[in-house]
Amino acid sequence: SIVYKDNVDAGKASVTVDFQNASEGFYTGSITREFEILAKAISDSTVEVTAKDAVYTGSSIVPELTVIDTDRGEVLVEGQDYSVLKVSASENTAIGTGKVSITGQGNYQGTKEVEFKIIPKSLNDSSIEITIPVVNYTGKPILPEIKIIDTGTGKILEVGKDYKVETAPGADNIEAG
Repeated sequence: SIVYKDNVDAGKASVTVDFQNASEGFYTGSITREFEILAKAISDSTVEVTAKDAVYTGSSIVPELTVIDTDRGEVLVEGQDYSVLKVSASENTAIGTGKVSITGQGNYQGTKEVEFKIIPKSLNDSSIEITIPVVNYTGKPILPEIKIIDTGTGKILEVGKDYKVETAPGADNIEAG
């Protein structure tokens, strides 16, 4: 008979061959040998990493990741199978493409870099506060100075950089009301 032990996870495993019950009886006894199971490279093509698009925050972003070992059909677990390398405070802060790296742990080893999109924050977001002052009638077109604050980050948005101001076609902004 042949008996394997600890032969699932990366590390040392063993196999024992027992000749005691062989039907021909040419050999007797048993022998045990150790063998090594190497960790799978996290960069292997069968380890798929997808990063969810992240909304701009003004701070460094680490996206939500899904890591799947397609050979096993298993979703890998952060902290058990991989870890996300920390990004500096100046990384992944602008709209566009961000990058993050993961490092294998346990049954996985090595690193893999993943790109993700940082998308603009919607002005309809509940953390956007717009302040428009009350103005007096002048008989001339009025373009009050508005203040837009992202209360989630504390950033005051700038005209021309973060947004632009236009007068709607046909609107004269003259009358009270």
